[in-house]
Amino acid sequence: MAELRKDTFKNVEEMNEVIIKNIITTLNKGDLLYVLGDICWNSQMTEIALKRLCNHGIQLYLIEGNHDKRISTKIKEKYFSKIYKGLHVINDGPIRITLTHFPLLSWSRSYADSWQLYGHIHIMSAEKPFIENVLCGKALNVNVEFNNYKPWSLKEIAVYMSKRRSNRDAEMFKKNKEV
Repeated sequence: MAELRKDTFKNVEEMNEVIIKNIITTLNKGDLLYVLGDICWNSQMTEIALKRLCNHGIQLYLIEGNHDKRISTKIKEKYFSKIYKGLHVINDGPIRITLTHFPLLSWSRSYADSWQLYGHIHIMSAEKPFIENVLCGKALNVNVEFNNYKPWSLKEIAVYMSKRRSNRDAEMFKKNKEV
């Protein structure tokens, strides 16, 4: 799950419990949850968490992250309806959303102000300030650490994106079309 912050939780088990409870109380039976990588650090804890989520009737999709290679293929295939390597693009009406574990500088139709959701960067990550400066447009780190350890809803993401400026390449594309 997320990186343990010693100022927030006593141990990893307490953190995992909070995250699982937040997911279960936020999502309803039949809802779809995209996990943008690094579901858990430990394979045994992963299976316990995934089983609880599936028992609640939540449909799970995984965009594999760098730590997910620790989880057996058997466990991933047992609990995730879909598993994507690297990234996956979805359309929500007119909006194209690139789902990825690692943040990208440019993504599918970013020049047209499409969205990017990623999850690799933690609150304590050294590269966080740099990434946030570079990705100043319609990109969002949906790591639960940045949302009170709760999953983001599509509605919350839409509100967030509506307040963001255009992607840098969208601004350049528009500027070049005006010339």
